[in-house]
Amino acid sequence: MLKILLVSHGGFAEGIANAAEIIMGKQEQLSYINAYTSDITYEEQFDEYMSSVDLEKDKLIIVADLFGGSVNQKTMKGIDMKKVILITGLCLPMLLELLMLDEASANLDEVRRITEMSKSGLLVVNDLSEETSGDDFDF
Repeated sequence: MLKILLVSHGGFAEGIANAAEIIMGKQEQLSYINAYTSDITYEEQFDEYMSSVDLEKDKLIIVADLFGGSVNQKTMKGIDMKKVILITGLCLPMLLELLMLDEASANLDEVRRITEMSKSGLLVVNDLSEETSGDDFDF
């Protein structure tokens, strides 16, 4: 089974998981860890989650909020990079695409494609041309 774990500083992971489920419905493969929001350390929460995953049977994609942040650094120390795919820069378009993967298509090449695709969704809307300002974006 494909499993997706979101990890973040504060409640971001829970919030974006909630947003994804509003759009796509309940996602059984989706879990999250909100770091630094309780007395339980991130490492303890992460270790507890990892003990529930069988990496011989399950594929695991972990998505962290920030490259170089403490959550990402601690996650890197706690995984075998040959068995787990770790992504940083968690955003909703990326998460929605990841949730549409099945176990067979959850590989590094497909995850790279998704991360590249989600970069194209980052833009300053003010920079769009006047021609597109009235097209299909008016509600």
